Amino acid sequence: MHTQLFFIRKIKALFERFRLHAVFSPFDGLLVNLLYLSRLSKYISKLPKLEFNDFYNSHVVYEERFRLHDFVFRKENLDAPIDYLEFGVAEGTAFRHWVEMNKNTGSRFYGFDTFTGLPEEFGVMKKEHYDIKGITPDIKDDRVTFIAGLFQDSLPGFLKDYKPERRKVIHLDADLYSATLYVLTMLYPYLNNGDIIIFDEFGVPTHEFKAFSEFVHAYQFRYTPLGAVNNYLQFAIRVEK
Repeated sequence: MHTQLFFIRKIKALFERFRLHAVFSPFDGLLVNLLYLSRLSKYISKLPKLEFNDFYNSHVVYEERFRLHDFVFRKENLDAPIDYLEFGVAEGTAFRHWVEMNKNTGSRFYGFDTFTGLPEEFGVMKKEHYDIKGITPDIKDDRVTFIAGLFQDSLPGFLKDYKPERRKVIHLDADLYSATLYVLTMLYPYLNNGDIIIFDEFGVPTHEFKAFSEFVHAYQFRYTPLGAVNNYLQFAIRVEK
């Protein structure tokens, strides 16, 4: 063991001394993508058979995500009073879908977004994408509240007064690794057994999947997979706490 540690430390020191990052850094993006794509593939291969899953699907249709939402809604009996928290609302298509599905007067719907676009680039998507000029979706329902701003600015204030008394459905459409990991870590103390988390870009290896993997590892987080669509681009789980 001591010999192994000696060589590991020596290689690290030589790498830093000769600044070998200059050789490898042009390939950082490719190498990280390959690493997490491999981990995603391995993760999928070890999942139990899901009741709702279209894998392998040769023709991905983004709107198919609503079939997953509908399945989760029925399977988990989510017509009861719920708190629906969506991170990454944009024009509110998914948000509106949940407001229309759950008619329970005891439910509350919270939508978090900058409403001015992404805070950083997301693959081929630039910062200005999803910019709706600060205009929140026009959803006339007293149960609905929109919270504008970066999650890092808006979520702490919200959680100060938030009481997790109802079952939660958390729709993570934050896209970005940083935003997804931040939301998961902040919400962890508020999660209860039976809460639902739906990822909208889970199949992007270096963003939502990476954030989820690190969160699960750091918190020893337990959950039950419920379903997936579009080759695991969208993925739903139930919290086991």
